[in-house]
Amino acid sequence: SLILKNHWFKNFQLPWNGIIQSWKIGLLGHEEYNITVGLSEAVVATIGWILVPLAFLKLRISYAVFYILGILMFTSTGFILSGPRYLLSLTPFFILLGKELKSKSIILIWSLISITLLIILIYLYSIGHWAF
Repeated sequence: SLILKNHWFKNFQLPWNGIIQSWKIGLLGHEEYNITVGLSEAVVATIGWILVPLAFLKLRISYAVFYILGILMFTSTGFILSGPRYLLSLTPFFILLGKELKSKSIILIWSLISITLLIILIYLYSIGHWAF
C-alpha cells in the first residue's frame, strides 16, 4: 500500500473522487498526459459506472456482482491509472457488450472508434510516450 501511494499516487478514495480527478487531468492537465492519463481513464470509469444498472438487467446476478466489484475496485482510488486495461479484464463487460451491440451501424461505430484508438496508442508508443 505504501509503495502504491509513494510511486503511483494510489490511496483509497470514494469512486467519484478518482473519476472527477481524471476528468480534471483530461480537460485541464498537461497536454502530454491529458489523453492517456486523463480522458481515457475518465471516459472508461464513467462508462463503466453507467453500465452497472444495465449489467444487473442483462446479465446473471453473479456476473453483474463480479462486474460491479471490478469497477468499484479500480475506481476507488484518488488517482485512476490503467482503467481501460482493468476494464478489459472484466469478462462481464464483454458479455454485456455482446448482448447490446446488435445493430450493424453500432458495431461499425464501435469498430471505428476502437481502430482509431489503436492507431493513436501505437503512434504514442512508437514516439516514446506512455500508452498503457
